[in-house]
Amino acid sequence: MKKVLSVAIAILLCILFAGCGTAQSENGDVEENTTVEENTTVEENTTVEENVTAEENTSEEDSTDETGDSKEIEILSIGDTASTDEWEFKLISVQFADAITAVSEQGSAVSDDYYLPADAEYKRSSDNARWINADSGTVYFTFIFSLNYTGTESQSAMPPSYISLIYEDTYTYSKSSVALLGTDDCWRSTSFYDFEPLSSSVQGRGYIEGISSQVAEDEESALQLSVNLYGTEFIYGFSVGDATVDETAIYTDTDLLEMAENFGDEDGHISWSEGSFPYFIDMRESWEELTTEEIQKGIVGTWNVREYTDKPGTEDLYTFNSGGTGTYNSAFGDERTLYWDAKNDKFVYSLSKIKDTMTYSEVRMASDDIWVMYNTNGMPICVLTRQ
Repeated sequence: MKKVLSVAIAILLCILFAGCGTAQSENGDVEENTTVEENTTVEENTTVEENVTAEENTSEEDSTDETGDSKEIEILSIGDTASTDEWEFKLISVQFADAITAVSEQGSAVSDDYYLPADAEYKRSSDNARWINADSGTVYFTFIFSLNYTGTESQSAMPPSYISLIYEDTYTYSKSSVALLGTDDCWRSTSFYDFEPLSSSVQGRGYIEGISSQVAEDEESALQLSVNLYGTEFIYGFSVGDATVDETAIYTDTDLLEMAENFGDEDGHISWSEGSFPYFIDMRESWEELTTEEIQKGIVGTWNVREYTDKPGTEDLYTFNSGGTGTYNSAFGDERTLYWDAKNDKFVYSLSKIKDTMTYSEVRMASDDIWVMYNTNGMPICVLTRQ
């Protein structure tokens, strides 16, 4: 018992001599470790959070800057001038068209009528007038501009070529062609133009093709013309209505039946500017184009048919029966069998049996009782008046 007690006392004494240092050390270690761990954890977490936040902010600012550049592009109006250090581009006018004028395969033309809308007046102005119709279901978008060089050294450049039309911020049409008028009065779209310091502005014209006809029908819809002026983009904003011209307004009080009765050519030498030809040329787009089914159902019956080479007032009668046959009665009393067919929304009739090589023509309904046939150039070739 005394031996056990002695051992216990010895242990106690050892603890008493070393207790303060050990206990302080242990307490200090625990406190220091705890503090360090806590501080380290907090500092590490704080550092990570700060770094992540900084990267996100930097990313957002960069994105905003990049996006801001495109959004800050000023929307110009027709008639405004877009300027860079060396160039000035002024959009003068815009217009939709179902055909464009005097396009040369060589990419140049000496003509006042070049890259312009081939309207009805142009088409009937000369037997030698040249134009190209838009593809079915599409229209051209034409524009006129001026280009001014403000640089201090001579420079050669192609016409601005990266021009596109944007419809309702959704559809972009970019198949374009642009021409400049040279000092030799020749329009060029595929060659360099020499610009000199302090020279006068150059006339320019262009068109964009393949635009859906539906785009040109909604006059309230928004359009934008994007112009890349040798590396700098400019945007012009306007409505469809600003690019639409009503060519039928001059015929508000015109008698349709009178025009139909006067259709034809007095001497057989066609001039599209005489008689009622101009009326039927101008009115074409305002009348509904009939489908195959509408032609097949509506053509049955007797019609007074005046062809473009007939004298005005000719009274030839055509009776179209269902099934593709009928009877022709001339104003002189002749009677013959006629044949007709409708397909692909086109119509053909003949006094001989129909062949695949025959040309089918579009039919437009001026009224329930007056139909007009047009050739591929949009010229009226026949007026039918129901009897």
